[in-house]
Amino acid sequence: MATFKHISSKNADYSAAEQYLTFEHDEFTMKPALDEAGRLILREDYRIATMNCGEEDFAVACMRANLRYGKNQKREDVKSHHYIISFDPRDAADNGLTVDRAQEATVNAEKFMNVVRRHTSFEELTPTLLREFVEKIVVHECSYDENKTRRQDIEIYYSFVGKVDLPE
Repeated sequence: MATFKHISSKNADYSAAEQYLTFEHDEFTMKPALDEAGRLILREDYRIATMNCGEEDFAVACMRANLRYGKNQKREDVKSHHYIISFDPRDAADNGLTVDRAQEATVNAEKFMNVVRRHTSFEELTPTLLREFVEKIVVHECSYDENKTRRQDIEIYYSFVGKVDLPE
């Protein structure tokens, strides 16, 4: 099973987020794990992807964006958002989940959330909005049950995240 976490950080030390992602931490205390010599222990495997950073380092891109848009200058303001997907490697055999597939899922989820953020309030479903949110709609052939009740399944595949199965 994969776990998707969102962390909003008020820490102006943007490198702290990178340190959390690249070095092992105690999951209960959130303190960095150290080896016998007192050095940080690099995580065995990790991937970092950034959105809208260009060629810049993550920390520099965050600082530039905050200055450019005049945002997050006060101490209590959120300085950055981090999306982390993690999973137990023992689950990989059951569902084929790998670190690369987990990273791809995270990046796609972030792209989808960018679309959602742009359209948090709308009055009508326009063709443009539909094209941004929906990749495809599959309409299955209709069928009838023993009571002659018509049933027709429709699958909606959302942009970047695919088909989302909602509870009935």
